[in-house]
Amino acid sequence: MKNFTKRILVLLVIMVMAGGAVFAVNDNVVITGTVATTATLNVADLTKAYTIDPTAGLSKTGLTTITVITNVFAGYDVYATSTSDGLLGGAGGTQTTIPYSIYIDSGLGILASATDFDGATSLMFLGTPTDVDGVDYVFSISVAGPSSGDSLPAGIFEDTLTFVLTTR
Repeated sequence: MKNFTKRILVLLVIMVMAGGAVFAVNDNVVITGTVATTATLNVADLTKAYTIDPTAGLSKTGLTTITVITNVFAGYDVYATSTSDGLLGGAGGTQTTIPYSIYIDSGLGILASATDFDGATSLMFLGTPTDVDGVDYVFSISVAGPSSGDSLPAGIFEDTLTFVLTTR
């Protein structure tokens, strides 16, 4: 009888184990998180005034620093528009304009000049995601002196650049 009882107990244990596996239920937990887009454009030195030599123009001189911060993996584009079509326009009704060039101080050379604007938005540069401190782009400006020994016209000349950051 002892062997018979042991056999029945073993059989019951096997049946319970087999029966438990048949009735097992699996379920999943889905974890979802959303990270908001960060896209910041900071422009330093919002107003600059230069003394331009009437015969030599203005050598490459610091203009501004633009800091871009973004977490968009596909990257970003920075565009600029000019209120004077990329020219220093005469203030106070003066019809004369003076061309200038903008440089980015990162070994890229001339980034934009008057011919790049033509009254429309111009792509300045492309970038990839940044760390939390962002990426600084240091801009410079230059004004060429007159080519024929003349002088640049006297007066106050100005342009306003508007920079726009878009993510891809």
